[in-house]
Amino acid sequence: LVATVQGSLMLERFTAPQVTPLLAEPLTASVGLTVMGDAPAAVTGSAFADWRDAGGTVEIRPLSLALGGFALEGEGTLTLDRLMRPLAAGTAKVRGFVEGIDRLIAVGLVTERDGRLARLLLSAVATTDPQTGQPSLSVPVTVQDGWLLLGPSRLVPVPPLPLPDPA
Repeated sequence: LVATVQGSLMLERFTAPQVTPLLAEPLTASVGLTVMGDAPAAVTGSAFADWRDAGGTVEIRPLSLALGGFALEGEGTLTLDRLMRPLAAGTAKVRGFVEGIDRLIAVGLVTERDGRLARLLLSAVATTDPQTGQPSLSVPVTVQDGWLLLGPSRLVPVPPLPLPDPA
């Protein structure tokens, strides 16, 4: 079974304890998702584990996010690991990454030390976007072992999905 979903989202005046400081400006996002495999029978940990174990994946094509000067366009594939954390691999073109890292530091999602290292590593591999004149990156994006990585830089922790199990 294959199911395809397309959608877009704009968040303004959004409230969530760790996310709200990131959204000083509106976040816009759009995504196309294709769910591969038989859909989970229920929204439970065991149903999603069965989907994963049967080879279930989500194809993400395309994905775009924009927040202030930060913009990301990409695509990839997602599933779940044994601890029900997202496990993903893809590619992205990123502009405004220094501003994005600074926001993550400001809200405490990334330490100052890790942020400095990420800025250094990502700046070293950035090129100048011929359309905007801004530094941009074409980098692998992965989620593994509970972390989101942009290129070689570990950015933010990614927790397991909060899926209940039937009693």
